[in-house]
Amino acid sequence: ISTTKQKATKFEESPLYLKQLEIAKQKDLVELENSRIITLQGTDKTGRPIAIFCEEKIKTHDWNLVFLYLIKTLDDVVNSDYVVIW
Repeated sequence: ISTTKQKATKFEESPLYLKQLEIAKQKDLVELENSRIITLQGTDKTGRPIAIFCEEKIKTHDWNLVFLYLIKTLDDVVNSDYVVIW
């Protein structure tokens, strides 16, 4: 979120983010989905979604595809607070 006095702009509203999200939605990411390199595992005590990353699994994949998969997987939770475990 922008820290200037102007209207705050969330990154998920930016043209670059929206373009990458569209690419991610159109890309075949089934192999990454099946490998479960990123999983959403419930919520913490305050109700924040928990995203768990498996670094060993990430290392075996193309980083560009991992980036797209990350955007696609976390798109529903980035509008509020969330927890990341690496």
